[in-house]
Amino acid sequence: MIKKIFAICIFIISCTSYANIQQAFLVQNSGWMEPFYTDPNSQFKPLISAVANAVINPTDQVHVLAFNQSTTANISPQIVHKGVGSKQLTQAVNSIHLAKKAGENSKALADTDFKEAITKTIVDSFQTQSGIIWIFTNNKNSPNNDIQTAERNLEFYRLLHLEPSIVKTIVFPLRMEVRGNSYQAKGLMVYGLAYGQAAATALDNILKDGKLTKILTQPYAKLKPLDQDAVSIIPEKIVNSPNITLSQGADNRTVILDVESSKYLPQFILQGSIKNQFYPYTIAQARVTANLTSNG
Repeated sequence: MIKKIFAICIFIISCTSYANIQQAFLVQNSGWMEPFYTDPNSQFKPLISAVANAVINPTDQVHVLAFNQSTTANISPQIVHKGVGSKQLTQAVNSIHLAKKAGENSKALADTDFKEAITKTIVDSFQTQSGIIWIFTNNKNSPNNDIQTAERNLEFYRLLHLEPSIVKTIVFPLRMEVRGNSYQAKGLMVYGLAYGQAAATALDNILKDGKLTKILTQPYAKLKPLDQDAVSIIPEKIVNSPNITLSQGADNRTVILDVESSKYLPQFILQGSIKNQFYPYTIAQARVTANLTSNG
């Protein structure tokens, strides 16, 4: 009996190893973050180390930077570690402390500028080469305590959503209740930004690997791109042909139909379901396309 394999390929992309990718870990240390540093029960720094160790390959170029907002006496982002792999990373993270506006002798804690931190990381640390930027933040952005805080936050979101060189953006909202001397917080955000296509592919592979999701157990929200991999097809059965067997490829994107060869063109009805992979959004309408690949 001669059989042919027919594959319906849904949203196929190429997958390569994420070895030798640059990764930067931006840790916010401005005044808004005070409770994450001063609460004796804070798990902020252990979280950063755990995430970093889950995503770093031994050959990756790694940068750890503390960020707030630059002033004459204060540099942001400040490099606290640069090296290959995860060696000394935990030590570097533990060395980060709250920053002051005008240096150590100032009583005023530093403000925050996300755009500055991301731009300088790409230009200075990455040398404009592709890389993944992880940001650990309480999501408050107010340069020089600008009263237009909402506008400053919008500037940050525009960078995440609209900047074409940032190919992929995800975010993990996390619950972490901390209480400091001046402020308190109930949670924080962990962003993953892929600068360049190579970083986007590497970030996809990190998410598939599963190590990160053992630490960040809540689903991540996908901020960009909004038009790719929003849904997947889950094949269930062929309802009108007993001579066709059905399976799904290891990539979870390929539907494999094992068809018994005959002189007639096989016709079949595939029954399945569409899964929304666009957390936390609801998809009101979707257009699904497929390619049929066969041996001859």
